Amino acid sequence: MTTRVWLILLLFAAARAALADEVVLRDGTRLTGCLARDEGTRVLVWRTLADFPATFEEHSWSDVREVRIERGPEFDAHPELQDLSVTHIEVEPRLVGLHGLYHYDETGAVSLRPRLELPHLPGHVDPERAARAVRDLGDAALLRPEEAAANVELAYRPGQRITFRAHVVNTGFAAARPFQYAFAIDGREIGRGRAEQRLGVLERAAFEQEWAWQEGEHTVAFRVLPGAEEIASCNDERREALWAWPFFFAVSRARVAYAHGRRNTLGSFSFEDYYQWHLDLMNELFRRSVYPSQPQGIRARVRLDRILYLDEAGWGPETDQAIDRALVGRDGLGRHQGGWVWRDSDAERAGAWPEPAAPFFGAVTEWSLPHELGHQLGLVDLYGFDYHGADAVAGAAGRPLRTAHFFRHPRVMMHWHGPHLFSESSAAYLNRTWNRPRGIYGEYLFETPERVALVVLDVNSRPLAGARVRLYQRGVRVDPDRPPVQEEGLLWRPVLEDGDFPGRIDPTPVIEGTTDAEGRLPLPNRPVRAVRTLNGYERRPNPFGNINVVGQRGLMLVEVAAAAGDGRDLFWLELIDLNLACARGHADLHVETLRTGSSSEDSPPPPNGARLETADGARFVVVWDGPREQAVHQQPHRYQVYRRVASEGLNFEPWECLATVGADARRLEVGRLDDLADRPAWFTDYRRVAFAVSTLNERGVESGLVELFAPRLDRVNGLHREPLELGGRCFLTLDDAASVACIRGPGLFEDWTPSGPDGDHGGLRFDTNAAGARVSCRFDRHAVYLYAPGSTLAERCLGAPWEAGDAPGLFRHVADASVDRDGSVAAADFENRRVQVFDAEGAVRLCVTGPEPGQAFEHKPRRVRLRDGLLAVRDEAGVFYVLRLDLERGTWTLLGSRQEAEDCDFEVTRAGELLVLCRASGLIRRCAADGRVLAETDSLGGVRLEQPRGLVLEQDGAVTTFNAFAELATGRVE
Repeated sequence: MTTRVWLILLLFAAARAALADEVVLRDGTRLTGCLARDEGTRVLVWRTLADFPATFEEHSWSDVREVRIERGPEFDAHPELQDLSVTHIEVEPRLVGLHGLYHYDETGAVSLRPRLELPHLPGHVDPERAARAVRDLGDAALLRPEEAAANVELAYRPGQRITFRAHVVNTGFAAARPFQYAFAIDGREIGRGRAEQRLGVLERAAFEQEWAWQEGEHTVAFRVLPGAEEIASCNDERREALWAWPFFFAVSRARVAYAHGRRNTLGSFSFEDYYQWHLDLMNELFRRSVYPSQPQGIRARVRLDRILYLDEAGWGPETDQAIDRALVGRDGLGRHQGGWVWRDSDAERAGAWPEPAAPFFGAVTEWSLPHELGHQLGLVDLYGFDYHGADAVAGAAGRPLRTAHFFRHPRVMMHWHGPHLFSESSAAYLNRTWNRPRGIYGEYLFETPERVALVVLDVNSRPLAGARVRLYQRGVRVDPDRPPVQEEGLLWRPVLEDGDFPGRIDPTPVIEGTTDAEGRLPLPNRPVRAVRTLNGYERRPNPFGNINVVGQRGLMLVEVAAAAGDGRDLFWLELIDLNLACARGHADLHVETLRTGSSSEDSPPPPNGARLETADGARFVVVWDGPREQAVHQQPHRYQVYRRVASEGLNFEPWECLATVGADARRLEVGRLDDLADRPAWFTDYRRVAFAVSTLNERGVESGLVELFAPRLDRVNGLHREPLELGGRCFLTLDDAASVACIRGPGLFEDWTPSGPDGDHGGLRFDTNAAGARVSCRFDRHAVYLYAPGSTLAERCLGAPWEAGDAPGLFRHVADASVDRDGSVAAADFENRRVQVFDAEGAVRLCVTGPEPGQAFEHKPRRVRLRDGLLAVRDEAGVFYVLRLDLERGTWTLLGSRQEAEDCDFEVTRAGELLVLCRASGLIRRCAADGRVLAETDSLGGVRLEQPRGLVLEQDGAVTTFNAFAELATGRVE
């Protein structure tokens, strides 16, 4: 056996040992010690490298739970073989792309014109020269885009001479031998040749072929016939759709050389192969994105037309100028339909590339690239329709509305990066514009039906007449200086058109109305600045008003309040649903049906005394009382119990019926809280589980739903008691609700939201003193808000909301705030690494910059408690400091310190002792100021502490906390 054969066998053996990928199937099967490749719609598995690439197992993504990539550095062993790779095929002359030529005004209207006033976009346009090529019609371009583009060549002519230029690079580790090559159109060979030169490692060559352009959907292919054994054969041919949109790649030679050192998931050592494969995946996802309105999938395709190999690929002007020179024609217009630039960091430019043991190039699918290239085609981020729910809106009943929203179909490419198909709205847009130049963004959001109506139903799916409906819109600010407009029984409010599309819901409704006898409410078509794009999309009057192409204005919160009672339900209206109605052939009318929990005229009475309790401090139980005397037709025949994730709109997260029980039933165990909230909610801190109970009579008519809310206790960050004259109730802050929940014994029964001129303020930290005064803060607001006893409206604030600073009285992220009995306030000024103490008038009295004057905090302060002139501080490393303050002299003294490893709640006593509640271990420690443990307990008042949250120091020296699911526990730590 020859030495070379032995070497190849050793390399295969080493690579086989390095195959440590794992694929976990949904049936529990684990495929280990393999090579896996994620292709979005399927996962390919090779058991050995010797099988690669021909013999593989194919698993549909619907059958796959997880793919883990684990490959050692021996996987990157370099065979001393050649590897000819066809990197891309250029098509010349190149058609003009319209990137950089669109203007977006303050209303979100888009028009084709040279963008002279905007920053330079490398590779897209030279504004001065483009001004001669594209006619600047001013505002007239809003409706006459064809005139603006009249002098721009946007399509080939039949018979026009086209030149194909195919590029080949040797990505192996030995010089390549002479080879043959061939061009083909639609599989029929049109040219053949032989390359006599021996390409060295990473040496390139190009080959040309002419062709007369023909109408229709044709493909071009270029194939090399290697004259020797190669590392990989998957890169010997490129076949491209000639109707595909051409992209460019720009990359430094250093990055290409780095990629050459590592084997990618295709089996080659090529930067170009790996990222070309991502375009192939993109085309495959196009093909498979099939919907009822798009039964053939997406007709459009993409291809790589050009690679710019740069000496410099940083963020400086040199890189931009090099891209401009290559991509911008003499007329100042870009000759491409999009692309991607790999920018090297300063460290990479200095040669500090990751070692092989670091996350390595090419091992996994970079789903971010198809997503980002989707933007180049004009597709918007669908996660822009997610709403975090942290803003409170003053509802019709005088109580705040707060709900989050998650896009209806999240598992699509432009919502998440992958592995996902493209959405139906993306497919409809790309199919309509498959042969049109790229450069405009989100124009398909403009397309809405001529009429839109809401139909509101009650709990029995009957029309709910006389219901008051209010619609609150994100991305707008209602104009306070313009009066509302009355229109056919509806009211709509003008909004400011200043180019600002805020990401929050405006607290004033933009539309109000009352449903008719059929439960119907036609929505008004609010006036817009008219737009017609080159691709035929028009922005006309519609319920959302001046729709902008990013989509901030494409979401409305709908509040429905029944005419009788104070119940209300919340829904979401997505602009995408209106776009889809047009794509599905309903451009004349779209009806959104909203089913509420309100009762019907002949509904039986709802259950009495419905409440939420806990069983063994671990499980929720819905409890209700028996009915009062009722007429026969109103007597209960059954009860129904429901649950849902109540942070979402009712039309996106409807009620799930848990059980139907008999007339004698009075309780139903509904499970642990941790088992209930399974809706994806990575985008929001607001997530609540709700239960409901209703009555059914003998005819199956249902009562209105009685809702019960469960606390999300894993997010609770404090417990506070109001004075007895205010009810003596315990209050706890819920991070995810950005609100304050009131408990009395087991079970949550009330919640409210601190609010002020710039929205809600609760959610991060909250504190109250013995007089009932309150403070709240949020990390991102750089301010502390103060409330009078019993008030939910902030009277004043400390700091400058939304404006960070390091001067006295300003903050850089407030991590916590605490109020003393005399009204003085301490705030953990996190990024400024200090604690600021204010007197009751709001003047800064102390800037505590460290444990002692002249000594800085080693770590940033995270939590504070101010009690009777004593300040307890906990930093981000878990170190507690107890300080005695002298506000008159402006000094402080360190009494002692202590460190706790786990997450803790704490209080400080008048004697300077520290009470520490350890959440994970369920212990309360009473510590001296110097850190010594004086007493420790795992129970209070006979109640064993399990997942305790929050700590209140009672006036008699006892402490109160609560177990899982708000089971209160009170006692002494002795």
